[in-house]
Amino acid sequence: MQAAYTWEYGGSGRDVTENGKTGTLQGNASTSEGVLTLGGTGDYVSANSQTPATTLTVTAWIKTASVTTSQWVAGEYYGATVDRSFGLLFAASSSPEPFRILISADGSNVNSNFYNTSGASWWNGSGVWHHTCMVIDLTEPVKTAAQMKFYMDGVFISPDSSLLLANITTLHTSGGTFNIGSGAGAGGEFNGDMGETRVYNRALTAAEVQTIFNDTRGDYI
Repeated sequence: MQAAYTWEYGGSGRDVTENGKTGTLQGNASTSEGVLTLGGTGDYVSANSQTPATTLTVTAWIKTASVTTSQWVAGEYYGATVDRSFGLLFAASSSPEPFRILISADGSNVNSNFYNTSGASWWNGSGVWHHTCMVIDLTEPVKTAAQMKFYMDGVFISPDSSLLLANITTLHTSGGTFNIGSGAGAGGEFNGDMGETRVYNRALTAAEVQTIFNDTRGDYI
């Protein structure tokens, strides 16, 4: 595990792995009894970059307060400065609202691939805790959905559509921070509560994702 945030230390984004990825609360972000509360604009947590070369997993418990606007779960995706690397986005532009994984090889939008989850019965709107998981594995064949996987509550969600135009074998090394509740620290911040958030520098298996969900679900549902 590369980093883990349990939000159990008041006003702190402590990385409990002690790997030096401690986060800084931005805006009016606050923590209490294992929950990170974010109010949307300007609220997120920034930490040292997590960008690996080829494999990455990010897991996070989330409870959205609104489904009317797109909002980031986590990532390093600085579109305004052409410094895109990776991100997990709650995309309110589609209905029912799916989640979208974005990756880039060179920081640009041109050499980027996108993975959109299907808007199906697994998503039941705001005010409900869900465990989300983004897996990136660039050792898999290029231009295939196998390079990106999304899990909700321990279950793999097949892509509804994927825009796989770029031959991506390594992620762009971001010059920014890893953001929880934001992709780029400017716009699209998460509105709601977030629970335990983990980062791994490898691609977790489906069984491992299911185990994490089972081991932590008692704290949220």
